[in-house]
Amino acid sequence: MHIPIFVFWIGTFFISSSWWPDVFFWHFWFVIGLYVTGYGTGLLYFPYIKKLLFICPLTALTQRLRGYTWRAPETWGHSFIDEVFGFFGFHGFEGNSSSFDAGSLFTHATLVIVTLQYVFGILVW
Repeated sequence: MHIPIFVFWIGTFFISSSWWPDVFFWHFWFVIGLYVTGYGTGLLYFPYIKKLLFICPLTALTQRLRGYTWRAPETWGHSFIDEVFGFFGFHGFEGNSSSFDAGSLFTHATLVIVTLQYVFGILVW
């Protein structure tokens, strides 16, 4: 399930507004939805881990299916984006459960870019 979401998330940057006039509207609200979902899941974990993290519910479910308990650090501290970066040779991110891991930085950068596109109409092609 991660792959289609990830491909849409990144692929939408390469769709011209002349092909899809509402692309910035949809991309902006898609990223906002990711934020609400990720930080909403992070709020559910807050009582156990004592810090607010962006936790993808799909990743938590995947790690649960791999045999980890819901409270295990491997469940809430794992990042699919970090795993993908590691697969392509960008190491040093895997297993980083800080609030500024590669996945979080990637998500924050995406939010900034889509906000500039949607609200201010810049970085538009």
